[in-house]
Amino acid sequence: MPSLGEGHDVRPSRVDVPADFMGSKGRPRRLLISTALLSAITIVLLVAWLYFFRHGSPNPPSSAFPLTDKEKGDADAERTPSKLADYGNSTDAMGRPQPGISAAPVVTLRQGRYVGATMPADAWYPRAIELFRGIPFAETTAGENRFRPPVPLGASNETFDAVALGMACPGSNATNLTTTEVLAEGEDCLNLNVYRPRGAVPSGASSRRDGKPALLPVVIYVHGGGFNGGVGTERNMASFVSWAKEPLIAVNFNYRVGALGFLPSAVTAKEGLLNLGLKDQQLLFAWVHDNIAAFGGDPDNVTIMGLSAGAHSVCMPTQSLDILHALHDGITAPRPIYSSLGALYCLTLKFRSATT
Repeated sequence: MPSLGEGHDVRPSRVDVPADFMGSKGRPRRLLISTALLSAITIVLLVAWLYFFRHGSPNPPSSAFPLTDKEKGDADAERTPSKLADYGNSTDAMGRPQPGISAAPVVTLRQGRYVGATMPADAWYPRAIELFRGIPFAETTAGENRFRPPVPLGASNETFDAVALGMACPGSNATNLTTTEVLAEGEDCLNLNVYRPRGAVPSGASSRRDGKPALLPVVIYVHGGGFNGGVGTERNMASFVSWAKEPLIAVNFNYRVGALGFLPSAVTAKEGLLNLGLKDQQLLFAWVHDNIAAFGGDPDNVTIMGLSAGAHSVCMPTQSLDILHALHDGITAPRPIYSSLGALYCLTLKFRSATT
């Protein structure tokens, strides 16, 4: 049998290509037309999505949890194209309702009186939400308070507007979820936002047999960002409350990040000033325990959840008796919800604690 090269031509045979394959007719033309049509359809769908994202869908999605008849009536009555800027001015500077607009929610705390706003139900929020935003839980961290533990606020009888978001902490690189605008940063950044369902908090009359007002469970969200960035509003807690099966109150907040919150050095270690961002979180937990009842929340029914660095933070308070005391007077432990690698970190930390 002859071997290769002996009577066999091993050169590749010539392949005949149709004359119109590389020309302007035939399959290339059909391919170009198909590509152009797909591109046009993609652009139309993208433009439509952006429009409905900014202005709402004419056919709102149905809730995964059915609304009551009263809630359906409230939602139908309040489905308007208004944005937060429109209904954020429902009261004047002193909280007095403007003509033709429902009164804004008001809460009185030891540190002052805060006037919030009502966000009506719309395409993406099946239940109307009352919100209080930009409420400080500590003094500014600028000046002599820089590189120092957070300072609690003193008492006040003043009235404050609680509609606009507060400042983000320096280095947060934060963006508003709804407008994609970069949020203002400043050292007076230790502020929080409270969201509650409209009408779920009883005013005056008690709905409990013991005569006390019915209080709602509370969830606190701790943002991520590797302790070098991030902002509390990275998760839309208004949507979280609006879509919840049972009524609850949600809180998100800012804490110092980067060098201002987590500066590792021999000097800060010697002065006991490491992990100031975690101290900010601890003060926030204590603030919630002391003040959330004024919003209709139950200080003895608090769940903490976090994402990424926030998940690490969620774990750390559960290891600290000081934080347990701040949240629940040392009686019951808060329920943590972990997310991302923070869960693995917490489990590893607990295992090491149990074996050492």
